[in-house]
Amino acid sequence: MLENYLFISLLSIVSSIMIYWGIKNLPNEKWQFIATLPEKKEHDDFWKGINLTYYGLFNANSYTISVLIFLILTSAVQISPIKTVILTVIILGVCIPASKIVARIVENKQGTLTIGGASFVGIITTPIIITLLNNFFFLNEGKIPVLPVLAAMAVAYTFGESLGRLACLSFGCCYGKKLNESGQVIQNIFKNYYHIFYGKTKKISYASNLDGEKVIPVQSLTSIIYLVTGIISLLLFFNKFFTLSLILSVTVTQLWRFFSETLRADFRGNMKISAYQIMALISIFYAIVLKFIYKSDFIPKSISVTYSYDYLYNVPVLIFLEILWALTFLWTGKSIVTASKIKFYVNYDKV
Repeated sequence: MLENYLFISLLSIVSSIMIYWGIKNLPNEKWQFIATLPEKKEHDDFWKGINLTYYGLFNANSYTISVLIFLILTSAVQISPIKTVILTVIILGVCIPASKIVARIVENKQGTLTIGGASFVGIITTPIIITLLNNFFFLNEGKIPVLPVLAAMAVAYTFGESLGRLACLSFGCCYGKKLNESGQVIQNIFKNYYHIFYGKTKKISYASNLDGEKVIPVQSLTSIIYLVTGIISLLLFFNKFFTLSLILSVTVTQLWRFFSETLRADFRGNMKISAYQIMALISIFYAIVLKFIYKSDFIPKSISVTYSYDYLYNVPVLIFLEILWALTFLWTGKSIVTASKIKFYVNYDKV
């Protein structure tokens, strides 16, 4: 249907503009902190500050956009808003804390988040959550079709992760290896396409002393690859190829996650093959297995984004998205690993 292709086109254009702008600007020093709030007055009229980061802003944006895409796609296959919101709240309630818990287990660091770990937990637990809801809560109201919902979630994740890498560009995390210390093939590929991060408070600086150096542009490659994958998977979704859409999204994103770690310089754990790489391979295998578990799943007769228009004018859903954005920003945007001092004074020449 025409409206489906218009939705794909609009989403693709907006995402492409955001990613292009982010790649051009976010490695610069000024794009790490969005604001600093005074917390406690110290000596010499200085205040201890709480730093709020663009990392949190872009994470909040990517989470909210991802959930909005998920809401639109599930409503496009005629799943009721209340069911989708319940499912979304439960999944986020599992995945958002998992982003810190998995990072703490793998990297043994309290101030680190991992989207890869959170997505792995989401992929594994979502079919279980849907099955429990279907068998205990939605018996008389119609069950949630598993494969269409998983495909919608995979597509939403792919777009969200693509935009979420803007947070990494801002914070200077998930960075690539130093270009002139990489193999000759890598140097030839990226001789005109690399990142240089500026700022002593960016992770690439205090963790690896690579600020000001040319590094492999892992974050922007991830954004571009995931965006293209998301667009193709979305086309498959609207043409009722739910299983193929799911497997394509999971396979490409997780294979790239596995391979891209060989290009990264940040700490990924003490094993030669990282825990995140193992999670990526398990996710692919798990997605393929789901095809056989839910092979007789319900397939809707028609799919259209016009069914989702009610979401755009539904006050409770809009409030839910706003609360989600605010909570995600507070959860990921308050910097633990940086500090600041603020001094206030009067411009007497302007009194």
